[in-house]
Amino acid sequence: MPEERSPAPTGRLSRLINRSPFQVLLITPILTLPLSAVLLFALAGELDARALGLPEREYRSLIRGDPGTSVNFFYFDFWVVWLLLMLPGVVNLAPALWFLHRLAYVRVGAALALLVGALRSFLVPLLAVAIGSAEVIGEPKLVLQIPLEESGLVLNPTGDLADVAKIRMLTTAWTAGLVMWLVTFGLYHGFEPLMARFAPNLEPLRKRQAGEPRSWGGFLDRR
Repeated sequence: MPEERSPAPTGRLSRLINRSPFQVLLITPILTLPLSAVLLFALAGELDARALGLPEREYRSLIRGDPGTSVNFFYFDFWVVWLLLMLPGVVNLAPALWFLHRLAYVRVGAALALLVGALRSFLVPLLAVAIGSAEVIGEPKLVLQIPLEESGLVLNPTGDLADVAKIRMLTTAWTAGLVMWLVTFGLYHGFEPLMARFAPNLEPLRKRQAGEPRSWGGFLDRR
């Protein structure tokens, strides 16, 4: 019995889903990177360390007898930073549109792309910041503590010392995002071979014909 097919989307939506969902994830940084910077600099206010009862500065030394290097601490609300880094990434959920495609083969790709997009949006950026450039403090409220050595403050381009901490958070989040972008790039090129190896029963309805592209974006046009 032939597989029951749902009506194919038409118009602009049809033209959109005839591309790979991984292609969308490859181009979203054009929007998400500058938007995350604008939001973080505009809305992520520094918290008052004294009001929180947390240290503003300490001296650290790796050598006994050395007076050490002055380290300044900057504090930001954990959930505010998460929200500001997450909001631009909502566009990474666009692969959900590919669930409208009639081919199960394509819907598997959509699910995988959606998983990658969700990780890029909701987990990876803040996790990278919390591990790579900050310490998470739970009392008296959940905050991110960003340590900056005195020497690092000379890199501040604006005169607001908290901006240096924001630059560090963004740099860390964007570096983690680059890793996820490379994962996406690998999936974009490797999806078809992986499906041929592990799910051969979900091959496209017809084989690639002469002149058709070999890339995973091309298989979406195989009706």
